[in-house]
Amino acid sequence: MSKQPSREDIRRFLLDKISSLKKEIELYEFLLKILEQGLPGEESQAKQKDILEVRVDNKTIGLITKHTGGLNLKLTVDMPEKLFEPDSLSRRLKMLGDTIKLSVSSDEKGFIREVNVTGIASSIILDGALEILRQYVIDRYLLITSPKK
Repeated sequence: MSKQPSREDIRRFLLDKISSLKKEIELYEFLLKILEQGLPGEESQAKQKDILEVRVDNKTIGLITKHTGGLNLKLTVDMPEKLFEPDSLSRRLKMLGDTIKLSVSSDEKGFIREVNVTGIASSIILDGALEILRQYVIDRYLLITSPKK
């Protein structure tokens, strides 16, 4: 017979779910802000550098480079491909446009070293894809490094 979850287990699950949903809301608010700042054919008012450092707890976990029509992420930490779940990231990026393609390069040990996102049609979508990629990498890193319960 299976054991019923304790109150504490249910509480932790709900807190984790709330945290996850808050992050998702922040992402959509960011995308809305980008949309409101620039119309198609216009340059986005929010100027960003061509290279973005992705940091967690004062540790650089990756560098994202913006280029015409795409993004390139170089990871600076060991990120197992199995836990990175590229298909999940691809589905999130496809919400911005069907032309977006994701490619992942791994080393011989099965760690992801580089992620390329191509097929991005506008600067607004590029900014949205950048934020999706940044947040996804942070979430995956925290999942990998969090203490097991």
